[in-house]
Amino acid sequence: MPGIALPVLNDGTGLVLPVAPSDPPSERNVARAALLHSQAINQYGRDRISDGEMARVAVYNHNVVESVAGKPAWLEEEISNGISRTFGAQPGEAMNLERLLAPIKTSLAAIQRSNAIMHNFLFSSSGMGTLEIVPFKDGEDPTKEPHFLPALTSLQSVNDLSDAEVRAYYDGYDGTLPLVRTTEACRAAILVKLGVVGRQD
Repeated sequence: MPGIALPVLNDGTGLVLPVAPSDPPSERNVARAALLHSQAINQYGRDRISDGEMARVAVYNHNVVESVAGKPAWLEEEISNGISRTFGAQPGEAMNLERLLAPIKTSLAAIQRSNAIMHNFLFSSSGMGTLEIVPFKDGEDPTKEPHFLPALTSLQSVNDLSDAEVRAYYDGYDGTLPLVRTTEACRAAILVKLGVVGRQD
């Protein structure tokens, strides 16, 4: 199975592509993809790369992170092996593996959240494609247990939320949104959190 391809960039972007990621991607690959994404955002803000190049970098970063996040067994195996080599004991005897994985999972959730917001920002600029799910502040997926909220994949899906669903989404994003009270104000704040700007129709 072929690995994840590097994004195609034109000369003059000021970006240096990393080495192609392994299959599956390593933690170093994830870090390099995140760094490239951050640098691309900076160059995009200076109008040094095109919309297409920014989109390709965002998609590449998303694919690398999703590939790793979708294989927690691989992460656990890597960390378990590291613990065994370091402590000369079984991981469970040395320390709680779940506690070790917690900060990694939190970091991956943060990267996924930033990827989704960037994707949605590009969507709001072009009006093409669908919105991506932005996790709540605690990293949980709003559409999965225990929330089971409707997926916000379009502007219409945000408008179709019931008052209770709007409040649930707003509460899930609490801490990163302005304090508002009316349902419509909450709905507008949710769009901001999703990364949708300049398009409210």
